[in-house]
Amino acid sequence: MFSTPTFVFITEFLNSYIYGATLKKGFLKKRLLYLGAPYIAMNIFWTFSHHNPTNIKELIEGFLLVSIRGYSVTYFIVIIFQFYILHLILGKMLKKLNPLPIIFISIIFTSSYWGMRLILPAPDNLLGSLVWGKEGQTIFIGWITYFLLGYYIGINYHNFMSTIRKYKYHIIGLFIFSIVLVLITHNLGINSAIGSKRLDTPIYTTSVILMFFLLNSYCLLVIIHLAFIYYI
Repeated sequence: MFSTPTFVFITEFLNSYIYGATLKKGFLKKRLLYLGAPYIAMNIFWTFSHHNPTNIKELIEGFLLVSIRGYSVTYFIVIIFQFYILHLILGKMLKKLNPLPIIFISIIFTSSYWGMRLILPAPDNLLGSLVWGKEGQTIFIGWITYFLLGYYIGINYHNFMSTIRKYKYHIIGLFIFSIVLVLITHNLGINSAIGSKRLDTPIYTTSVILMFFLLNSYCLLVIIHLAFIYYI
């Protein structure tokens, strides 16, 4: 439930931590070469192995299905490239804003997006077929929480890690609340499918990520303490 969201979170976290608000020159070109080219090659193979195209038209249609429209396990690469573009466009502006209300609003927004796809019937038009179809899972709207979380933790990493234990009870409380919420939505049949595209996944994944960082802060403290004792 949190593995794919956490993976795309890590992508933005590393970009923000290493490059700050502005990605370096040539960043996209390098990613297209080292990530985009293998992605295209993999999906060409996937097209032949799963769709058995017999002509150019079927090859193109099959390739678009698996590479752009989300009909393969590699769909998260599309999300990652959208994160790169969002960072380029929004990086400087986001740095000036208060992270907490933005992340809070994004959790509500992202949860509403997945909930809308789950509860409401798809409109009989192009927008409905895109948002409610497989394509809807590759649009950045459903993943914006993890982008913002990664951006703000990455760009404020050292300050974040130095203060995270002050909020340990808040984080633990959020973690417990999110687990209870998942159990309720699952057992009531509101969202019985196990996956990353649920209405409760944004808050659950956020709490898991924060718990990882909280536990890491204590692990790091223990390592430093043991090293200090050893060298004494």
